[in-house]
Amino acid sequence: MMASFIDGRVRLRSPALRSEKVLEELKAGLSAYAGVHKMESNARTGSLLVFYDPAAISRERLDMALAWIERRFPVPTPRPGRGRPASHALAPRKLENRLLCGSALMTLAGAVSRVKSVHIAGGMLFFLLAGRHLYVRRNAL
Repeated sequence: MMASFIDGRVRLRSPALRSEKVLEELKAGLSAYAGVHKMESNARTGSLLVFYDPAAISRERLDMALAWIERRFPVPTPRPGRGRPASHALAPRKLENRLLCGSALMTLAGAVSRVKSVHIAGGMLFFLLAGRHLYVRRNAL
C-alpha cells in the first residue's frame, strides 16, 4: 500500500482507493491525526498523498496507521473475467507471433541453403501471416 515515503510525505496506492467513498472515509480518519497537514487524492489511479509533520508523527506511529488502513480497507480480489486477461487468452497471439518468426526464419534458411521451394513456402507463409496481422491490428496503426 505504501508506494513512496519521504519524511513529511507518504504516498498510498491501492485498488481499494479507486472508490471515492473509501477515499473520503480514509481522509476523514487520517485528518484526525495531529500533524497531518493536507491530503491529495486521485481515485482514477487509486492514490492518496499525505503531507504530515514528521516531528508530530513518528515512523512507528505512521506504520501503525498504515497497518490499520490495510486491515480496514483490504485490497479487493479481482473477479473472474475482469482485469488482466487470463494466460489462455494470450495463447492465440503468442502462437501468431511465433508463426511469424518461424516463417521468417524458414524463408532465411531456404535462401541461405539455396533450397528454392523452402524459401518460397516460407515467404508465402510469412506474407499471409503478416497480412493477417496488419489487418487485425489496423485500428492500432
